[in-house]
Amino acid sequence: MQVFLPFADFAESARVLDKRRLQRQGVEGLQLLLSMFDVPLEDGRARTGHKNHPCYTGWAPYRLALIKYTLAVVEECKARGVKADTVEGKVRALIPEGCGLEHVPLPPFVGDEAFHRSHRYRLLQKGKEDAAKGGTDWYAQFLWEEANDPNLDAQSYLWPIYLPGSTTEYRLELRGG
Repeated sequence: MQVFLPFADFAESARVLDKRRLQRQGVEGLQLLLSMFDVPLEDGRARTGHKNHPCYTGWAPYRLALIKYTLAVVEECKARGVKADTVEGKVRALIPEGCGLEHVPLPPFVGDEAFHRSHRYRLLQKGKEDAAKGGTDWYAQFLWEEANDPNLDAQSYLWPIYLPGSTTEYRLELRGG
């Protein structure tokens, strides 16, 4: 479970994702949103699987921003001819009536360069993993400075963890991906 944000700009973040991860971001964004909006599973049970995950807890106070991100992913999918209509319909159905997404508050970690850098590191690692499995290293084309880090393979995600009682103050915590 991850919302890849290698950059503060949602559309730019979506543009740099390889096709498989791009499509997966739409699905994962939708899964998180359905859980945040307490939309039950088809059999009526509550969605509880992601509620303790740092991705969920980081975005939950900013679920409209996650809608905005997920729709940026959907737009990039459509631009590349990647199927995303089911995700788009379900995400759009979660937007409160009369709510515009242009000026929704963003999570405080959006714009934190250390956070975004950790996502670029992880994408570079994933590109190398894809190439090792006989695929293409999609991320080699971007020439990010992180690609030259001799410790690239040892880098981990930095997850935003809110300080007790806050949804604006946070620390970044190292965790594996």
